[in-house]
Amino acid sequence: MAETSVDRDARIRREASALAHAGWEVIIVAVWRADLPIEEFLGPVRIRRVAIHRIPLSFAAAFETRRWKPDLILMQWHTLAQGCLAADLTGAQL
Repeated sequence: MAETSVDRDARIRREASALAHAGWEVIIVAVWRADLPIEEFLGPVRIRRVAIHRIPLSFAAAFETRRWKPDLILMQWHTLAQGCLAADLTGAQL
Protein backbone atom coordinates (compact mmCIF):
# COMPACT_ATOMS: atom_id res chain seq x y z
CA MET A 1 0.00 0.00 0.00
CA ALA A 2 1.37 3.38 -0.94
CA GLU A 3 -0.01 6.84 -0.36
CA THR A 4 1.58 7.94 -3.60
CA SER A 5 0.89 7.36 -7.28
CA VAL A 6 4.16 5.34 -7.39
CA ASP A 7 5.18 6.83 -10.74
CA ARG A 8 7.78 9.02 -9.01
CA ASP A 9 8.69 6.81 -6.03
CA ALA A 10 11.69 4.74 -7.07
CA ARG A 11 12.06 3.16 -3.62
CA ILE A 12 8.65 1.49 -3.78
CA ARG A 13 9.26 0.33 -7.36
CA ARG A 14 12.66 -1.16 -6.39
CA GLU A 15 11.22 -3.01 -3.38
CA ALA A 16 8.31 -4.35 -5.44
CA SER A 17 10.63 -5.44 -8.25
CA ALA A 18 12.91 -7.27 -5.81
CA LEU A 19 9.94 -9.14 -4.33
CA ALA A 20 8.65 -10.04 -7.80
CA HIS A 21 12.06 -11.35 -8.87
CA ALA A 22 12.15 -13.43 -5.67
CA GLY A 23 9.01 -15.19 -6.87
CA TRP A 24 6.22 -13.20 -5.21
CA GLU A 25 3.22 -11.93 -7.17
CA VAL A 26 3.30 -8.20 -6.39
CA ILE A 27 0.37 -5.79 -6.60
CA ILE A 28 0.94 -2.21 -5.49
CA VAL A 29 -2.22 -0.42 -4.39
CA ALA A 30 -1.56 3.29 -4.93
CA VAL A 31 -3.19 6.68 -5.48
CA TRP A 32 -4.94 7.27 -8.80
CA ARG A 33 -4.50 10.56 -10.68
CA ALA A 34 -6.32 11.56 -13.87
CA ASP A 35 -3.10 11.45 -15.91
CA LEU A 36 -2.32 7.86 -14.88
CA PRO A 37 -4.01 4.57 -15.78
CA ILE A 38 -6.08 2.78 -13.13
CA GLU A 39 -3.98 -0.32 -13.71
CA GLU A 40 -0.60 -0.94 -15.30
CA PHE A 41 2.36 -3.29 -15.16
CA LEU A 42 5.97 -2.34 -14.55
CA GLY A 43 7.65 -5.56 -15.59
CA PRO A 44 6.28 -8.28 -13.30
CA VAL A 45 4.77 -5.76 -10.85
CA ARG A 46 1.09 -4.86 -11.13
CA ILE A 47 0.06 -1.37 -10.03
CA ARG A 48 -3.60 -0.86 -9.14
CA ARG A 49 -4.57 2.73 -8.43
CA VAL A 50 -7.50 3.66 -6.20
CA ALA A 51 -9.45 6.89 -6.58
CA ILE A 52 -9.63 8.88 -3.38
CA HIS A 53 -12.98 10.34 -2.48
CA ARG A 54 -14.07 10.64 1.12
CA ILE A 55 -12.28 7.57 2.42
CA PRO A 56 -8.55 8.06 3.00
CA LEU A 57 -6.53 6.11 0.44
CA SER A 58 -5.11 3.61 2.84
CA PHE A 59 -8.50 2.52 4.12
CA ALA A 60 -9.84 2.32 0.55
CA ALA A 61 -6.76 0.29 -0.37
CA ALA A 62 -7.32 -2.02 2.60
CA PHE A 63 -10.77 -2.87 1.31
CA GLU A 64 -9.50 -3.11 -2.28
CA THR A 65 -7.05 -5.86 -1.28
CA ARG A 66 -9.93 -8.25 -0.55
CA ARG A 67 -10.24 -8.79 -4.32
CA TRP A 68 -6.75 -10.29 -4.62
CA LYS A 69 -6.42 -12.35 -1.42
CA PRO A 70 -2.72 -11.58 -0.92
CA ASP A 71 -0.34 -13.74 1.10
CA LEU A 72 1.70 -10.79 2.34
CA ILE A 73 1.02 -7.06 2.82
CA LEU A 74 3.77 -4.46 2.96
CA MET A 75 3.04 -0.87 3.81
CA GLN A 76 4.62 2.44 4.66
CA TRP A 77 5.10 3.10 8.39
CA HIS A 78 2.30 5.68 8.50
CA THR A 79 -0.22 3.20 7.03
CA LEU A 80 0.31 0.53 9.67
CA ALA A 81 -3.32 0.58 10.90
CA GLN A 82 -4.62 0.26 7.36
CA GLY A 83 -2.19 -2.56 6.59
CA CYS A 84 -3.34 -4.40 9.70
CA LEU A 85 -6.95 -3.95 8.53
CA ALA A 86 -6.07 -5.31 5.08
CA ALA A 87 -4.29 -8.29 6.66
CA ASP A 88 -7.30 -8.95 8.86
CA LEU A 89 -9.71 -8.72 5.92
CA THR A 90 -7.65 -11.04 3.72
CA GLY A 91 -5.84 -13.35 6.13
CA ALA A 92 -2.50 -12.13 4.76
CA GLN A 93 0.75 -11.85 6.72
CA LEU A 94 2.24 -8.46 7.54
